[in-house]
Amino acid sequence: GYIGDGRDEVLSHLGGTEGEGDAPAPLEGSGADQGEQTVHFEVDDPSLSADGMEAIREMCARHLLTFQSANSRLRVDGYASTTGTEDRNQTLSDLRVQNTVQYIRDVLGDDFHIPDSQITAEGHGERAAREAGEADETESEAWRKAEIRLNGEVVLTLH
Repeated sequence: GYIGDGRDEVLSHLGGTEGEGDAPAPLEGSGADQGEQTVHFEVDDPSLSADGMEAIREMCARHLLTFQSANSRLRVDGYASTTGTEDRNQTLSDLRVQNTVQYIRDVLGDDFHIPDSQITAEGHGERAAREAGEADETESEAWRKAEIRLNGEVVLTLH
């Protein structure tokens, strides 16, 4: 589920390293099972958490026939909150989208039949949060997300 050579390269691309504590490690296990809030993307990290990966696996199982159809369309939109710079948030949302699409492909393997021409993956950065009136430097889980649509219908929102 990582674009490039893994989590260290992604964090390096964002200007941080794991050792510096710039981004928390992905969650282990399911927060939902433990009575905690489920987190799919940590703050300042484009990596899917264990809970995010599980949510995608469940979504892929529920919509397997749709993913097997060459007539289907997949759209993934990524967003970021307003903390950090605009450029960094754009990069975060772009990488969240890429990681999400890649993990869907990884989960489905040979069962993924949607042609590249019918896949749209777009990072929106912090633009949508700002347009909604979110104040500068506001960390909001509501905007730290990726939305997955199949044939125009939102089938999963990862926060």
